[in-house]
Amino acid sequence: MTDDSGSTDAQGAGEDPLALRLEQLIVGAERRYTPFQAARSAGVTMEIATRFWRAMGFADVGQAKALTEADVLALRRLAGLVEAGLLSEAMAVQVARSTGQTTARLAEWQIDSFLEGLTEPPSPV
Repeated sequence: MTDDSGSTDAQGAGEDPLALRLEQLIVGAERRYTPFQAARSAGVTMEIATRFWRAMGFADVGQAKALTEADVLALRRLAGLVEAGLLSEAMAVQVARSTGQTTARLAEWQIDSFLEGLTEPPSPV
């Protein structure tokens, strides 16, 4: 499925509705923005946005609608810290990297716990 700009929508008709619902429950928001739209909404260049997203470990999604309002807000806040002179751009990239790595570890732990709960019989109380 394509949007007005001709880009592929990550929530296209071919995706499993159950998977989309599960994703929305976990993420807590709808994927509404392409990377370009998110950068524009946050008031930053694509170069800066891409640098931050790579540091956080985001996959390259082309121009699919893959980002949420929370992603735009996080980008705006991080760029705001640089603009205010509270962080250098290099420090902001390090903050993004450490946040991304910590979040990835937490997600792995949560998935492992979830799968363990599905595969092991419940303990008697």
